Amino acid sequence: MDKVADKLGIDVSEEEINGHIAQIALQRGQRPERMREQMERDGSLAQFKLEVRQNNCIAKLLETAKITEKKPDKKAKKARKTAKKSAKKTAEKPARAKKKQPKESS
Repeated sequence: MDKVADKLGIDVSEEEINGHIAQIALQRGQRPERMREQMERDGSLAQFKLEVRQNNCIAKLLETAKITEKKPDKKAKKARKTAKKSAKKTAEKPARAKKKQPKESS
């Protein structure tokens, strides 16, 4: 993902990181400055920056993706029909088994 982000020219500014930290801090009822200091101390800030960059990369990929519809090929269509038939036969087996069981006499 890092190479893709490089190729797309995606960088994360300190302002963006601070904004994300502020959102999380507010959700947790903490002060953003303290949360950032804690992240720096425990080493999670670097990982957090990578996660923000990855999220930005995914957002950019989804934004620029071109979605096209393609008709299914004959093999896929045949496979679906076979699967439906198998499922139907499997569902019918318990019903047939119940009919064949002799009734108990009292």
